[in-house]
Amino acid sequence: IPEADIGRIQRVRALAAPFVAAQLDEVDWAAYTVVGFTSVFQQNLASLAMAKAVKAAHPTLTIVFGGANWEEEMGVALLECFPFVDHACSGKADESFPALVRALLAERSAGERAAGIAGVISRTADGRVVRQGDGPGSVADLDSLPYPDFDPYFAQRAAAPATAFVPTTLLVE
Repeated sequence: IPEADIGRIQRVRALAAPFVAAQLDEVDWAAYTVVGFTSVFQQNLASLAMAKAVKAAHPTLTIVFGGANWEEEMGVALLECFPFVDHACSGKADESFPALVRALLAERSAGERAAGIAGVISRTADGRVVRQGDGPGSVADLDSLPYPDFDPYFAQRAAAPATAFVPTTLLVE
């Protein structure tokens, strides 16, 4: 690797920890029970760094990942490598993620387990990683899903200093 590239990586890395710390301070994480991260394409390291910091500061929070980087065998392997992640949704999570959240909330109040939800990869109490079957397929009735609200994204984006030189992009699949 050329020295210039190594220097650039080191400079960017030096900015990462203060950025994660600032994001950690900006949210009242104690107000939440479950925190979800999505990871597609190059988002994995950034999302993992944030999730690790959140879990370290608030160990009782349940951390859930989803997105293309966490599907099938890759999701199992990532969950095995990162013990601060509790669950992952593999495949289309339009139905499995809400079902997982409902099960997790019920587990906290009634001792029920969040098992048997198709497409969910979970860490058991003894640390084993278990995949609950294949991920669910596409949702046939899109009208049955909640309408996405991107307003908070655009409000936060408008207030971000990077807005001046990084164009706003919303990925839609």
